[in-house]
Amino acid sequence: MKIGIIGGGIAGLVAAIACARHGFDVTIYEAADAFGDVGAGIQLSPNATFILRNLGCDLDSLSAMRPAETVLFNRNERMLMRMPHDQSPNAPYLQVYRPDLVSMLADNASALDVKVYFQAEASGKKKDDQFVISVNEQSEAFDILVHADGVNSAARSNAEGRRGSGVAWRALVPGDTAPKKYLDGPRIFLGPRKHLVTYPLRDGASINIVALEDQSKDAKFGWSNSRDVDAFRALFSPVFPKARDLFGQVAEVKQWALVSDRRAKMDDKNGAPIIGDATLAMPPFMAQGAAMAIEDAMRLADDIAQGYKGWSDASRMFRARRKQDIMRAAIRNGSLFHFYPPVLGPIFHVGMWTTGRLCPQFLVRRYAWIYDFRHDFIAS
Repeated sequence: MKIGIIGGGIAGLVAAIACARHGFDVTIYEAADAFGDVGAGIQLSPNATFILRNLGCDLDSLSAMRPAETVLFNRNERMLMRMPHDQSPNAPYLQVYRPDLVSMLADNASALDVKVYFQAEASGKKKDDQFVISVNEQSEAFDILVHADGVNSAARSNAEGRRGSGVAWRALVPGDTAPKKYLDGPRIFLGPRKHLVTYPLRDGASINIVALEDQSKDAKFGWSNSRDVDAFRALFSPVFPKARDLFGQVAEVKQWALVSDRRAKMDDKNGAPIIGDATLAMPPFMAQGAAMAIEDAMRLADDIAQGYKGWSDASRMFRARRKQDIMRAAIRNGSLFHFYPPVLGPIFHVGMWTTGRLCPQFLVRRYAWIYDFRHDFIAS
């Protein structure tokens, strides 16, 4: 069985590893000239790390942080709620530098003889019972074509229910010069129509900063849109005054437009399966983008191993519903994070503080359906 994958990000690499472990001949077509040094920090929850462990990935090689908890604060850094993380050896909660994760996945794929073509702006079409992937004037036939080429995938038109979900600004600052309180673990600071997320990476060598706002004017798609640092500070320092020292360490800042899709699209017009962000663009308010890509890839590989030419009917329905449910949870989170009208805002935060005191496991229980999910593996 020959499988061609368009896209060499997290979804494409995990799909390649899983399919290769089932004994299939796998080829990746990646548009960039190398597996990317793109992005900054990502969070991998237990539903994702369980899969990576079972695929034989060495998570200990990632220099990842294993936080004991995520803590929510108001804009003046008064603690509101805590969410403890169960650091199971088989399914830990990790904060990872994205290029480190991609590099580890690429090494695993290479060890399984997955072929990779770079600078490959690939397109696929169906011909008889096979799919033909073309790059420039070169073509190759495959039994199965997988689209894993991200939010701008050719398999999904931007006109299909896509909408803006705000703007994210991101930066990395050195851990040895940043205020030490930001080395403790993930912190989320809530403000009017904005929130700030910080967490350490690479054993505390750097601090990942993600600042999010509702406004989406002038923002562009893509991870690498450089913006003015002074504009970033002017926008967020008044809202989060106690983070000024942290913002002062920022030397470079990137910005990207957030999008969400109304419904998941699991196949292209020819029946070729779609995975990862290409199926459903998801705002980052649940930190589940990478986890959903990993779940998609593993489920699809197991469906192919059972003889399907793509998604089984059961998997297509399950994956679409799960991703749409998580997207709705993420949108609700974003609304709650940014809810701070003049009178009701402080009252709402007092309610959060009270809930956290009376029920310390409130957030753990609320999101157990996401984090406690474990994929049932088909034997390789």
